[in-house]
Amino acid sequence: MKGYEDANGRWPGSGKRAYVVAMGLLLLLGLFTCGALLAWATTAVPQIIGTIRPEAAQAEPGTATAVDPTPTPIIGLSRSQPHPPDSTVILPAWEVTLLEPPIRGAQAWAMLQDANRFNTPPPEGYEYLLLKLRVVHRQASDEERYLALHVTGAANVVHYSFHNNQLPPAPILKTSLPGQTSSEGWNAYTIQQGEQNLLLLIQDMEDYTQPIHYLALTDEVPLQIFIPGLAGITRTEIGADQRQPASVGQITTSANWEVQVLQVVRGTEAWQRLVAANRFNRPPEEGFEFVLAQVRVRYIGTEEGPHYISRYLDFEVRNWFTEEWQRASGIPPKPELDAALFPGGEVVGWIPLPVATEDESPILRFTPEYGVTSATRYFLLRANGR
Repeated sequence: MKGYEDANGRWPGSGKRAYVVAMGLLLLLGLFTCGALLAWATTAVPQIIGTIRPEAAQAEPGTATAVDPTPTPIIGLSRSQPHPPDSTVILPAWEVTLLEPPIRGAQAWAMLQDANRFNTPPPEGYEYLLLKLRVVHRQASDEERYLALHVTGAANVVHYSFHNNQLPPAPILKTSLPGQTSSEGWNAYTIQQGEQNLLLLIQDMEDYTQPIHYLALTDEVPLQIFIPGLAGITRTEIGADQRQPASVGQITTSANWEVQVLQVVRGTEAWQRLVAANRFNRPPEEGFEFVLAQVRVRYIGTEEGPHYISRYLDFEVRNWFTEEWQRASGIPPKPELDAALFPGGEVVGWIPLPVATEDESPILRFTPEYGVTSATRYFLLRANGR
């Protein structure tokens, strides 16, 4: 091919061809970019800008459209936007359907009496709720999995299914199922008397990547989850210092929690109550006795939650003789202090704690938020008469 190069050693016309090729590549890149932007605009943008108001959709060409900056919430993932009562809630591994309208109060108690003569009346201020549900485990696996089905409502407290010790009518719902199986039957709950806006809380306990789903149990107006009174609660430093613990009856308030020790029972009376609550409770070690503390806890923060409280994890007692923090031990009388709370929700329950017999001033420590020392509060567990 020698003799075809120009004076600079290039092919004749190669500079022009290179220019044309370069321009062509730029044009193709521009077309590809425009196409990608167009595809993004037709898919991503509507999800970002939210819902266009109905009146905006009828605006004349060339006029500005009003855009609602608040995105439409996903139905079922909020207490204020639950699944409708007549819908089937579908999770990756489960399906849940409410088969009949809820039965509560006197009718529910009558059905429980017919189901088992050993069922007991509800505690004062509470009533029973019966739900007939259908649960399907969708996975193609023989492995058994557990689906949590609890109830919540206007009291802003989760009513655990396992806190109800009554035998429901037959057929009894099963919520631990192997794959490709289903169950239809009744589940019993204990709710606050007259509580409204009842929702079924659905949670796959084997897959924590899945959010909680809420199924409305009635056609009531959606629950208003904003509690205006919480903003007006004054936060204090009462009980924040171990050297100055709160006394029995004194209310403590941190940024998110309001806590109060209502009663303290210890010694022989405490042990008698523990034996009555559960005959398998073990007696205290030599040199120790039990203290039963009745505690009220209220969540006063604004984060939706639920926020979990456990007598075994969030409470400890310190004996001056051992200078060690010890956790609760044994099964206390009802109600037990284990709860999940939404803003404004509160729980009252008993905590059994081992204390040195000679220690008249043991200290109770409440640590609801791991690593947040400002939330910790201390209480003096001094029983009446001691």
